[in-house]
Amino acid sequence: MLSVISITIYLYIFICLAFLLFNIIYIVSSKSSVFFHKIKKLRFSQVVEIECYRVTKEKKGLTEHHKFLIRNLGSINNLIAYDAAIEELLGEEVPLQPYFDAYSEAFQGLVHFYRNKPAMYRAYVASLMAEYKPLAGNNSRLCELILTYFNNSSTYCRENILKALYALGHPSSILHAFMLMSEHNYPHARYLIADGLMNYTGDKIELAWLLWNNAKSFKDTFQVAIVQFASMLSGEFAESFLLALKKTNTPAETRFVLIRYFGKWYYPPAEECLVGFLKEENLDHDSFAIVAATSLSNYRSDKARFALIEAIHSKNYFIRKNAASSLVRIGITEKEKEEIYGSGDKYAIQMLDFTLNQ
Repeated sequence: MLSVISITIYLYIFICLAFLLFNIIYIVSSKSSVFFHKIKKLRFSQVVEIECYRVTKEKKGLTEHHKFLIRNLGSINNLIAYDAAIEELLGEEVPLQPYFDAYSEAFQGLVHFYRNKPAMYRAYVASLMAEYKPLAGNNSRLCELILTYFNNSSTYCRENILKALYALGHPSSILHAFMLMSEHNYPHARYLIADGLMNYTGDKIELAWLLWNNAKSFKDTFQVAIVQFASMLSGEFAESFLLALKKTNTPAETRFVLIRYFGKWYYPPAEECLVGFLKEENLDHDSFAIVAATSLSNYRSDKARFALIEAIHSKNYFIRKNAASSLVRIGITEKEKEEIYGSGDKYAIQMLDFTLNQ
């Protein structure tokens, strides 16, 4: 009869052998997966390259290749191999865009097929549409299908959906996406939205106006991102933005970036509003005053200079700091220096000295 020690030794040997067998199977499986991936990639590369040159010449797709794509790309492993082949062909400067455009219906079918798949799969498919851009600017049906990916989506998936919509250049789809995200309270970083909008392939000014005119339908995050987006484009939004800035029911974060807008784009009618934020009775809104002190560096009137000189005596350190920086930036006069140095306000004097000696 086996002793306890013998049983323990045999059990240990069995576990070691099991681990060894598992590692062997894993290594063989990994190598075979890599091998089959290379085979699939080579096959896709050959088929797509031939089809690319044929489409470029004949200006139309074939039903057989359409069926080939639908039949093969429903497998995520095949889709990964297909994309790897596309990346390789891009490096060889094969004319791929006419091919993507010719088979836009096949890509619509692909997006539709993956609509109920896990968020990770949908995120990947959306990223491919952002890369391929089939019929960009004229593919509303594909955009509608991509919008369905918002259901049960992750942050990563939503970012890829937006990237695809930006790349496809259909403005109403982006408007719809922002409305959906606001309605369902999907969180998204405003800097990602603002930077992403700069990748829009259509008319950016037109898109900015469309989004701004519907801004009341969005959460504050989207309003802020739209203003930041417009700030990177043009000063033509100034009149409309000033009206929004003057309204006290405009969300505070939105007003904050609107003040910054007028610091970048000079608009004389905005000066009075910016000066108003620096007045003593308004200093309970410190965040507005802090930014207004910076934005006024774009304005050189006597009214703006006087407001900055007054603000340098503020109790708020950041208001003093920004007011001093703006005064130095627009060119502080000797008379203005004497006025500050003769005020007896040691904090204002220290701030001006510090700024002048930077």
